[in-house]
Amino acid sequence: MFFSTKGDRRPYHLGAYPLEALPRDDGMIAVEAARRPAAAPEYLNPAKGPLARSLRTYLDILSKRPRGRRPWRGPRCPTTPIGA
Repeated sequence: MFFSTKGDRRPYHLGAYPLEALPRDDGMIAVEAARRPAAAPEYLNPAKGPLARSLRTYLDILSKRPRGRRPWRGPRCPTTPIGA
């Protein structure tokens, strides 16, 4: 015999449990927004193998990426004409 629940008829992208039914604390949104972003971890152990080295390169690029919006510095083009 097969059983079905309300979750079986629920749209997949909403998940199995109705989170919209849980009580919501809007004060926590302000607390979380005031927290500093977590720093990216530094990987101190050497990478072993070619795949690990390539992944480490990628992770290093992402960990050094500045957080937030970058200030506008104007166009990145030469100020003098070519051949001058």
